[in-house]
Amino acid sequence: MDHLIAGVLLAVVISFFFSMPRSWLTARPGRIEWFFPVRRFWRDAFTFNPDTIFIPAGLLLALAVTVALGRKTLDIYLLCSATAYIFGPALMLHGRNRRPSFWSDFYIVLALWLPLEFAMTKGWPKLYFGPNLGHILPWGGAVGLALFLFLSVRNLSGMKCCFPYRREDLVYPLVGLMVAALVLIPLGRLLSFMGNFGYAANLTLGNVAETFAGIFFGVALVEEILFRSLIQNLMMQKFGPSNFVLFCSAVIFGASHLNNFSKLRDGTITGAPPNWKYVLLATVAGFIYGKVFQKTNSVMSSAALHAAVNTIRHLFFG
Repeated sequence: MDHLIAGVLLAVVISFFFSMPRSWLTARPGRIEWFFPVRRFWRDAFTFNPDTIFIPAGLLLALAVTVALGRKTLDIYLLCSATAYIFGPALMLHGRNRRPSFWSDFYIVLALWLPLEFAMTKGWPKLYFGPNLGHILPWGGAVGLALFLFLSVRNLSGMKCCFPYRREDLVYPLVGLMVAALVLIPLGRLLSFMGNFGYAANLTLGNVAETFAGIFFGVALVEEILFRSLIQNLMMQKFGPSNFVLFCSAVIFGASHLNNFSKLRDGTITGAPPNWKYVLLATVAGFIYGKVFQKTNSVMSSAALHAAVNTIRHLFFG
């Protein structure tokens, strides 16, 4: 059942990336025009009746309550906190009459992120699949809700939630990986954050692919949508696409790792909260991820780089 629910949440997230060509008869000569059917469906529904904003929120709450009932963990705290967490951002956006505002957008992002970051969701039902996939229900539900609110209701531009489709979407992550290796490995070793280079004797290409996929869908894509598609994108629309703004968004990304533990495969603790080593390395990495996000057409490009960096660190320097 856990894997089924995880699959449903993943399908919901990916559905917002799915596009299809418009009618060949109406496309302009020499160019195929694309549209996003899921986004368009909910956007049209919201335009027709703004109260439809509460339908996906209600479905997400029903899913959380159903899982909690199945695990016999439903209590008044879970019900009230989950209701406030899910319906709060929807109410904020519903009451704005869809007028763009940087600060209200930013408040909604914080309302979706901070309760998860600071463990205000303790006691919520968690679908846990190991260190790579993490807690699927809270984070997967949050990202799905964010995509619905900002792509369909808010119609926020610049989120780059589509599949990679140009050469640079593959080239820049590779360039970013080389830069990250040249900078992060020496810095991580200097800070005693990483171990010596090495890998398990029984490591196979399948293990590498499995680890990469788990990190990509369970960590990297979630964080890239939050920190690049939303936070960095909103900041650059407000203050301009400068390297200083990129650095500021990277600092926010780095600061989100302050309360994280870091350890090696053998259990050796390399950092504990407040984990300033992690903050510094994540800030540098966040700047590289953000630059790749700027240069490419899809958030999946920076997510692939993010997943590759984490995979290399976990398998070869862990």
